[in-house]
Amino acid sequence: MKKTQLVLDVAGVLITNFSPAFWHDTTREDGITFGELKLLFATEIRKPLWTGQMSEEAFWNWLAGYCPVEPKELKTILFNNLHTMPAFDLVPEWSVQTDIHLLSNHRSEWLQMLLDPIRPYLASVTISSDEGCCKPDLPIYHIVASKLDEGKSTIYVDDQAKNLEVC
Repeated sequence: MKKTQLVLDVAGVLITNFSPAFWHDTTREDGITFGELKLLFATEIRKPLWTGQMSEEAFWNWLAGYCPVEPKELKTILFNNLHTMPAFDLVPEWSVQTDIHLLSNHRSEWLQMLLDPIRPYLASVTISSDEGCCKPDLPIYHIVASKLDEGKSTIYVDDQAKNLEVC
């Protein structure tokens, strides 16, 4: 029997995203504000970072250019703010009835260790930095679709509505 295909976003569904705590922890009272930094991220580097066009080191240097924090400390702040969410613990149970595929705009080097406990329950993992494209652009959905079991129902879960519009 073919299973339903369940495609889950990672950041914001299974693992915390760049949380407000991350942005607040990287900014200081005497520097750029939380809102300004998030806007700069969205307009200047979001797509290059998520598609792998920008290296991880370049991201830390970019961020350190706006924040009075050393790049090494910024990485520590990020990892201190990445935590599993309640759905993460349900993946083994869900995998009994569904084939679980992950799709995320993220950096694979930031997710690999966090995903290791559920990797045996996953049919596929698609991370934008490895693929050279990111949501909501159509090519990344084609990549995921090529990994799905054809002819079965597919459920897609994402925490951002803009990523559902193309589906």
